[in-house]
Amino acid sequence: MGVAILSDTMLNRLALAIATAGGPLVERRQIDWIPIIGVAGSVATVFFGLLSLYWYAKSRRTKHLIFVFHNSPVQTRDHPEVTIHFRGEVIENLHRSQIVCWNGGTTEIRWTDIPEAFPPSLQFEEGVRVLSVAMLCTSSPESSANVERTGKGSVVFTFDFLNPGDGVVGEILYEGRDTNRLPAEMKASVKGGSVVVRSYHHASFSGRKRISNLERVIRRFWLPSFCV
Repeated sequence: MGVAILSDTMLNRLALAIATAGGPLVERRQIDWIPIIGVAGSVATVFFGLLSLYWYAKSRRTKHLIFVFHNSPVQTRDHPEVTIHFRGEVIENLHRSQIVCWNGGTTEIRWTDIPEAFPPSLQFEEGVRVLSVAMLCTSSPESSANVERTGKGSVVFTFDFLNPGDGVVGEILYEGRDTNRLPAEMKASVKGGSVVVRSYHHASFSGRKRISNLERVIRRFWLPSFCV
């Protein structure tokens, strides 16, 4: 059996080949971790930054009085065979508006926070007659929240206090023009706070009817928890 004898030159070439093949492999394994660590650090920075902003927003004391309207026709002139009477008088264009009023802030709103000259009220346009007003539900009976008619074309919202998330749902029946929008102007002000008015074009939010899952998701973005 023969024995292969390697010369010094061959041994040197073999050692150089091994060093050349192993060197970049080791170096490449070390460099591959650098972008992974960088991405992880960036993700952690963004996450903790958003978490800090969230806790900062939660810690702020804000007062947001929010109104959301849902308007729908009940009976119009397009159905002449259907008649609705109000105190013996025929109503030709009857509309219903459901309104939810609640505190969307992080601290309580007291009635003393409402300027005496600007109570939360709906002022309807000329020619629109408010027929009936009802309170459908409230999140907290202790708040004494209510909806009242103060004239032929005026509705006012009252309460002793509204804790964050608390509110009231009212319903207004009125006779007016055949239009999808609410023919009224919301007038309200909060000392040291803000007032937000929105329109809600989906199903009613009285809580008396079954709703779809999509509708429930939409409500979670637009309405307080007691309406969902």
